[in-house]
This record gives sequence, structure tokens and C-alpha cells, in this order.
Amino acid sequence: MGQVAKFIGFLLFILAFLILEGIIQLDISTDIQAHIEFVKNIQNGTNLPPNFLFYCSVLLCSFFSSSTSVLLQTAVVILSFSIFFKFYFSLKFIGHSNASSSKTLLEQDYIPALFIAMLCFSFAIPNPFSISFYLGQTPPNIWHNSTIIFLMPFAILLFWKSAQHIENPTKKSLIGIFILVFLNAIIKPSFLFVFIPAFAIISFVKNKISKILFFNLIPVFFAGILILLQFLLIFVMDDNSIYERAEKSSVFISPFEIWSYFSKNIPVSILISISFPIAISVAYFKKLKNKLEFQYSWLCYFIAITIFALVVESGPRKYHLNFSWQNIVCSYLLFLVTGKLWINQLIKRKKLLKVDLFILGLFFLHFLSGMAYIIRLFLRNTYY
Repeated sequence: MGQVAKFIGFLLFILAFLILEGIIQLDISTDIQAHIEFVKNIQNGTNLPPNFLFYCSVLLCSFFSSSTSVLLQTAVVILSFSIFFKFYFSLKFIGHSNASSSKTLLEQDYIPALFIAMLCFSFAIPNPFSISFYLGQTPPNIWHNSTIIFLMPFAILLFWKSAQHIENPTKKSLIGIFILVFLNAIIKPSFLFVFIPAFAIISFVKNKISKILFFNLIPVFFAGILILLQFLLIFVMDDNSIYERAEKSSVFISPFEIWSYFSKNIPVSILISISFPIAISVAYFKKLKNKLEFQYSWLCYFIAITIFALVVESGPRKYHLNFSWQNIVCSYLLFLVTGKLWINQLIKRKKLLKVDLFILGLFFLHFLSGMAYIIRLFLRNTYY
């Protein structure tokens, strides 16, 4: 990573810290404060939740402080570093990290770094058919949920390393996937809901019925077992839980019940959430359609929104959108992959066409929407 890219990453860390610190100092109600209450509940003797890593990280880094303010400040620092590592791993994924004076403008490492930094602030374009700037959309970023922010670097790594493994399967890469699956599970299993079918399908398409396919399915079964165990712990054996539910919850299928509650026009919600990836995919479809990362990222997004459209949690958390978190992860991955492939196309051609200017305009619109969302968050004192 070049000096300019390092500076961009440092600036991103500072801005992320200021935004998160502002949320805490202005006491804007988010899941961050709620999750700190979970940490305090754990200190008071309630059972560790299955997705315990963020809570334990806060406890450990705060030196087991019982002070709410210390725990909140610790969370802000941890989440700021999580956003920086989201940037760092995204930049490594794009793979343009060594600038030289002989390179064209597009090949300088600060171009991918600037793209990713802007991506980390991008959001869904405002939807006139939705009751909310955020609810009902599938933006690539959020600022209000600590476990999703903490998860993102690990989800990026799991997507990246599993894609590499499909192309070049080795025992070493398989062990890495096992570790990343486990880390995803103990932070927040949302991306695993998508990873299990997506990785299995891509592996089958690539390898058909073969020894390599069954080799690749081992981490899929491992992820499935972890999710089953977490389901049992959360929905069946949840006595003395940090969630303090007034009644039992369960999971059932009800097509579009939750999504249509928050969005009156679901196709528009999808379009305004991922306009940038859609534009790239349409404009460059013939050149990108056979690339594994392109197929994998779109498959992940499709599975993510299918889960959101179909699965409902009953009980007091029905409208908490707990089966929407995978949308955020997969939307970001879709932006990242299509952005990477688009930049590669521009480097090969060494010039911008009219369609590229249109795509660039859409990206700036997503970025400006993200800036508007952050301003709105502070002005209205809500992340909705």
C-alpha cells in the first residue's frame, strides 16, 4: 500500500471514529448502545450469546471495565479499526497496491484507495416509495449496528479466500476457510446464511460432481452445523439470555411480509440500492459474465435478498430486520467486485467512454447519498 493510500486509510479511520463518537456523544439511539448493555449483562452473569466475539472484544480491550462510558469508548475504537480493516482488505482484494511513475492515472494505487474510501461511505439512493431512508433498502454500509461493522472485514476475507479456493483448491486454503467460517459465526452468522448455498452452488458449477466438489463442501457442512447450534441456543435454549425476550421467538416463511412493510416498491428499493453494480453489469456483461468473482458476488446478493424476502422472525423482534443483515454485507461485496472489474476494464482501455461517465456519476450519487444519510442521522437523531 503506497503512501497516499495509507494516508487515505488513516483519514478514513479518523472520519469513522468521529462519526461513531458523534453518535455516542449525541446519544443517538443505535444498536451500539444496546450491545454495550449486552456486555454489561454478560458481566452480571447472563450467558454468553453464540455470537460473542464483539462483546468479549469490548470486555477484553476495556480491561473488563464496568463503566458504560469506558465500554462505549472502547467500542468506538474497535469499530473504527474494523472500518479501517474493511478498507485495507478491500484494497488488497482489488490488488492494485504498487504505484510507479510509469503507470497511468487509473493504475496509481490511490485511485482504488479513493474508490474504496468513498465506497465505505456510500449508501442507497433515497427511495420515494419507502417509509425510511434506510429501512427496506439494501445499502452497502450502515453505521448503527456494531456487530455488522465488526463482521465486515471477516466477511470480505471469507468471500475473497473462498473465491480463490474455488479457482485453486488446496488444503491450506481450506483450513483458512474453516477459520473464517468460525470467526464469522461467532461475530454474526448473517453472511454464513448466504455463504453456505452460494459457495456450494459455485463449487458445483465449477467442478460438477467430483472429488474436489466434496472437498469444497466440507466447510459448507461445518458452517451449517454452527448455524444449527446457534439456532438451538437462540430460539430453543435461550434461558438467561442477554436478549431478555418477553416471549419466545421462532422463524417461519412468509414471502415479502417484512420487506413490503418497509418498502412499497421492492424493485425500486433494489434498483436504488445497487444502481452502480447494475450499471456496470449491464454495460460490461459480455466481458464479465464468465468471471467467477462476478458470478459469486451476484449469487450472494440474490440469495441475501431472497432470505430477506422469505424469512420472518416471530415474536417481539419481528420488525427488527434480523434477517436483513446479510443484505448489507452482500451489497458491499457486489459494489466491491463490480467496482474492481470496472476499474480493470478502464485500465485495459486507458480511457473513459460515455457509459463510464454515467457509471461514475451513479457511484458519486451513491457516495453523496451516504453523506446525506450521515448528515440526516445527526440532524434527525435517528438512523432510520
